[in-house]
Amino acid sequence: ANNIFGYQEIIRAGGEDILPSGLKFVSVAGISAIIMDHLGESFVEKTKQGKTGVNQTFIRGVTELTNKTTVSGSLLHQKGVDVFKASLRKWYSTLSSSNLVTEETVDTIDSISAPQLSGSQSALMLLDFTPDNVFVNDRVSFIDPWKQDAYLGTPIPSWGQFTTLAEDIYHLPDSDRLTADLKELSFSVGYNLGLDKNQIKSQYLMGKALQYSLSAYVRRSSAPQMA
Repeated sequence: ANNIFGYQEIIRAGGEDILPSGLKFVSVAGISAIIMDHLGESFVEKTKQGKTGVNQTFIRGVTELTNKTTVSGSLLHQKGVDVFKASLRKWYSTLSSSNLVTEETVDTIDSISAPQLSGSQSALMLLDFTPDNVFVNDRVSFIDPWKQDAYLGTPIPSWGQFTTLAEDIYHLPDSDRLTADLKELSFSVGYNLGLDKNQIKSQYLMGKALQYSLSAYVRRSSAPQMA
C-alpha cells in the first residue's frame, strides 16, 4: 500500500517519467498488487558489470526530471527539508539507543532549521532514491518509493545518499566520477532552487548523514562489528 501511495504521489508531483514502464495497480480478491515491465539489472548490477553509458544516462535523466518537476514554493522546500530532518532524527535516535552514536549527535540534528536551509523553488524529492532502486535502460526508472509526508521539496539530500552508497558503501566502479557529476548537479539545481553555496553543501551532507545512519542500522543486524 505504501508503494502504491508513493507512485501516485510521484505522478501528482509531475514525476511520472521516472516510474517503471508498464506500471499498473490491480486488485485481486481484494488484495492490491503492482504490475510493471521487467527492468533488468539495477544501477548497482549494471555498474558492477561495467555497462557503458549508465552514469551518463542517469545524470541526464535526473536532470530532466528535476527540471520538469520544479515549481515555486519556499514552504514546499521547507517541508521537504523537514522530511529529511525527521528521517535523520529517527535513525540517529535509533542508533543512539544502541550506543552507536551520542545523544549530542541527535541534539545537533534537532538544531537544523528548515527555513535557513530552504530556497524559493521546489522539485521532486525521494527518500529512498538509491542505486538498488534505480534502473537505467534507455531512461531512468525508480521502484519501491517510501511513503513520505511530502514529495516536493529538495532532491539534493537524495543525491548525497546516492553517492554515499555508490562510493563509500558499495565501492562501485567509476563512483568517483559519479560523485563529482552529482555534486556538480547539486550546485546547478540548488542555485535554480534559490539556494546559496552553503545551503547546498548542508543539504548534500544531510543526505550523506542519513545514508550513513541507514547503512549502520542495517549492518547492526547483519554485521554488528561493522556498524
